[in-house]
Amino acid sequence: MADTNKFPSRVDLIRYLADPSGVDRTQAPGADIGLGMPSLATTATQGFAHIATMAGAPTGVPSQLTAGFAPMVYDTTNHKWWIYDGGWKGVVLA
Repeated sequence: MADTNKFPSRVDLIRYLADPSGVDRTQAPGADIGLGMPSLATTATQGFAHIATMAGAPTGVPSQLTAGFAPMVYDTTNHKWWIYDGGWKGVVLA
């Protein structure tokens, strides 16, 4: 695990975990960002983006990482994907 004390922000830690070589692969503001690996095979076992999960609907008010981002979580009990936008808004996944 990376030494999280050497990073000035959580974003810098995420950049390191994504590319521990130290090469800054971030793009200019406004650029698109991809999560996971592109064009996965239907039989893939690796390369997926991961988000946090919880057993039930979220009720807490998440802290703000930075303006322009929205917290998200997957509810494993109700099979619902939740996004916080001034309140939790969820959609049932089939």
